[in-house]
Amino acid sequence: MSLRDKFLKKTRKAVKARFNTRDMLLGHCAKVIEGLDTVINVLYEKLEDAFAIYFPEFKVRNKQVFLNVVARLSDKRKGLDVFKQFFNEDKARFWHERAQHSMGAELKAEDVERLRSLAQRVLELMDERERWVEFAEHLAREVAPNTTHLLGGLLTAKLISHVKSVEKLATLPASTIQVLGAEKALFKHLRSKGRVKPPKHGYLFQHPKVSSAPKKLRGKIARTLAAKVALAAKVDAYGGAFIGDKLRQAFEQRCEEVLSKKGKRG
Repeated sequence: MSLRDKFLKKTRKAVKARFNTRDMLLGHCAKVIEGLDTVINVLYEKLEDAFAIYFPEFKVRNKQVFLNVVARLSDKRKGLDVFKQFFNEDKARFWHERAQHSMGAELKAEDVERLRSLAQRVLELMDERERWVEFAEHLAREVAPNTTHLLGGLLTAKLISHVKSVEKLATLPASTIQVLGAEKALFKHLRSKGRVKPPKHGYLFQHPKVSSAPKKLRGKIARTLAAKVALAAKVDAYGGAFIGDKLRQAFEQRCEEVLSKKGKRG
């Protein structure tokens, strides 16, 4: 066997071993969910615009309610029973009354059916997204149980997808983990030589403790969370015991301390 063949064999073996790691599949879960989110949002916006031609007065914030009503509403003037499925009696009669005097176009039955069909497809995509989220949660607990206990499956999947593996995540310092997903803002800060403030968080903003905190405290809470994630990832990568509950408890306790100090100052 030539030296070239030996190198090729070794490379194939390394590539196969990499494909066999479950964190690669978890990373792709995050990408699939992200793609589904993009498709759902685009189709939903297009459907809203199209349905406004037929019934422009009908506006609700809840996407699933809107889609379910559109999917079932074959005739806007005879839709009282449909409205009652998703609204209380008064609200259902309100929408029924608006439909009687709608400024919208009088579309043909086949036109309305196209709108209903699209609404049903978007609902199916939303169901598919939920199944992928459940799969990501299950896979994340298998691949990175400590990190998942801290962040949840979907956020863990996004971090691993971004850095490619649990092992890579485990090598990163907390300061880097804190700004993963905010690299553009970080580079903009570096190029500005300090004129632009550095980002306080990237993906970690999606954690409820960070996103719900007062704006001035989000950076401090994100920094605390990143430190715990750095520890959790090391344990996950190198086969240590489960310490996710202790890390989570310590993080939540620190959050309470930060928020209570803010309250005392206020």
